[in-house]
Amino acid sequence: MVQDIPVGEIARREVVTGTPTETAAELAYKMRERGIGSVVIVNENNEPIGIVTERDLVIKVVSEGKHPDEVIAENIMSSPVITVEEDIDVNEAIKIMVNRGIRRLPIVDEEGKLVGIITMQDLLAIEPHIIQTIEEELKRFEEELEERQVEERRIEGVCDLCETYSEELRFVDGMWVCPECYEEILGREPEE
Repeated sequence: MVQDIPVGEIARREVVTGTPTETAAELAYKMRERGIGSVVIVNENNEPIGIVTERDLVIKVVSEGKHPDEVIAENIMSSPVITVEEDIDVNEAIKIMVNRGIRRLPIVDEEGKLVGIITMQDLLAIEPHIIQTIEEELKRFEEELEERQVEERRIEGVCDLCETYSEELRFVDGMWVCPECYEEILGREPEE
């Protein structure tokens, strides 16, 4: 993880903003023209009061058959918007985003005025090994889970490998095996 880097150092300073009365069509146009996936909705003091994402446009406008020119930001924005100050550590920002299930985090100054935005994509760009670490952790977790499931699934019957009867067959690699064959396959004794 990145150590002691404030989000203000890596935040995008040019944030596309909108007002609560802008239409969904206007917001969609801004997103398309700037190649972005969200618009931060601000009040007259440049304080973030909501955020409209591409997902909001699809779910709250298009899928409901509403006309984009007749729906305003105030009615579809996620609010209150979660923000952080620019001196917060990148690691804390990551925790907030993961725990809240968000991919965009507006950055505010001490007065609560919008000064930037950080996205999960920005974080991954400065810390590309996060993806590899997550993948490794998921793989390890899946292996542990599979191992536990194998240990819990026992029946009696004939071993698929040595064809001997056992009261403790375990399911491994698509076969029901006795404790002796289990030891040969996995290279260790079965756990009780």
